[in-house]
Amino acid sequence: KQELERVKMNLYYEKGSENPNKENLSDLIHNRVEISKKLDSLHESLYKNYPKYANLKYMDKNISITEVQDNLDDSTQLITYFLGENDLFSFTITKNKIVFLKGDIVKSLTKEIDSLKINLVQKKDVINFTKKLYLYLLGQQMDRKKNNLVIIPDNILNYIPFEILQNDKNKYLIENFDISYSGSVHLFLELKNDYFKYSLPNYWAGFSPKYEEDEMLSSNADEITEIADMVEGDSYIGKNSTKENFFKNYRKNSILHFAMHAEIDNNNPLYNKLIFSDGNLTASEIYVSNIKANLAILSACNTGFGKLEKGEGVMSMARAFNYAGVPAIIMSLWKVPDKETKNIMVRFYENLKKGETKSKALKNAKLSYLNATNDENLKHPYYWSGFVLNGNTDTLAPDTSKKNYYYFGAMAFIGLIFLVIKRKK
Repeated sequence: KQELERVKMNLYYEKGSENPNKENLSDLIHNRVEISKKLDSLHESLYKNYPKYANLKYMDKNISITEVQDNLDDSTQLITYFLGENDLFSFTITKNKIVFLKGDIVKSLTKEIDSLKINLVQKKDVINFTKKLYLYLLGQQMDRKKNNLVIIPDNILNYIPFEILQNDKNKYLIENFDISYSGSVHLFLELKNDYFKYSLPNYWAGFSPKYEEDEMLSSNADEITEIADMVEGDSYIGKNSTKENFFKNYRKNSILHFAMHAEIDNNNPLYNKLIFSDGNLTASEIYVSNIKANLAILSACNTGFGKLEKGEGVMSMARAFNYAGVPAIIMSLWKVPDKETKNIMVRFYENLKKGETKSKALKNAKLSYLNATNDENLKHPYYWSGFVLNGNTDTLAPDTSKKNYYYFGAMAFIGLIFLVIKRKK
C-alpha cells in the first residue's frame, strides 16, 4: 500500500508539472496498474487462506445500533469513545437505551492521562487523576445498574486501565464492575461468533524461557509450573520454551500462556516480538499463523502497548493475536512486576476453574490480591492493574467430562478384573 501511495503521489506531481515527461508518465501509470493487481491478489489470498484475519481487518459492513443491542444481555453496557481535536464523543449502549455525549474536554483529558501514566509507572499518588478521569469518562456515561462493562477506547484512552478510576466514594471501578475491552464495535461483535469458539484436545500450554542474569525473570518459571499443576496442562520451561514447541501447540490448546519478555518496536510494529529461548516470535508471524486458541495470556511486559495508528488503534502484540484468530487476550499496559503478576495469574486460573467468566475471574483475582496484601505500598495500582482483558468474556473452565470418562472407565476395568479373580477362586 505504501508503494502504491508513493506511485500515486509521483503521478500526481508529474501530471501537474508544466512539461510532463510522457515516458515517465507512462511508466508511472504502468507501475500503478501492476501494484494494484498485486494488492488485489494479496487481498484475495488473505480472504482465501486467512478468512478470520481478513474479516476483522477489511470488513466494511455498516453496523446498526439495533444490531449491537441485540448482542447485549440485560446486565451489559458498551461504551465507545472517540477523541476529536477538541471534543470527546461517547456512546453508551445497553439493551434498551442509547446515550450520546459530547464535551470540549480533550485538552484537559490528555493532560490528566499523561500525568496518570507517569505517576503509575513511578508508583506515585494517582488518586486525583483517577477521580478526574472518572468524571470525564464515566460520570455521565455509565449505567450503574449494568455491572458488565465493555470499553471501546480511542487514541490515548488505550493506554489506561479503566479499572483504577475512582468515584466520589473512593471506590475503584473494578470493585463494582466486570470490565473488558475491545478494539471496535465490529470487533466486539465479530469475536462473539461461533467460529471463534474452538473445541480443542487440550486445555492449556504455558511457556517460560530462562534468560541471562541481567534479563532474568524471578517468577516466570514458578508461574508456569504452578498453573500447569493446577490445570493439568503442559509446561515448556527454560530450553524447552521454544518457537518450535509453540508452533506444535498453537492449535491444540484452549489457552496459551506466555510468561516471558516482550519487545515493542514503535517504528515497525510488525517487529514487535515475544522472546523464546531459541529466537523471537514476531507480530508479523503471529498475524498470519491462524492460531486456534480461546485465550492467549501475554504475561509479559508492554504486550498491550504499541504505536498508535490513525483508524487502526494500538499496534500491539495483543492485537496480533486477536487478528490471528484468538478471541480473547489478557495483555499488559506497562512493565508489570514479576512476583505480583504470578500471584494474580494463579488466582485468575482458580476463578476460571470455578466457572467464572474471564472478566469476572480477572476482576476477582485483582480484588483478592488487594485484600490479601498488607503492605500499603504494594496496593498501588502499578502492582495489580497492568493486566486487562481484550475480547470476549465467555467462561473457559477445564472440561472434566473426559477426565470423568477415563476415571469411570478405569474403575469399571478394575471391577471387571476383581470379578474375574473372584470367580477363579
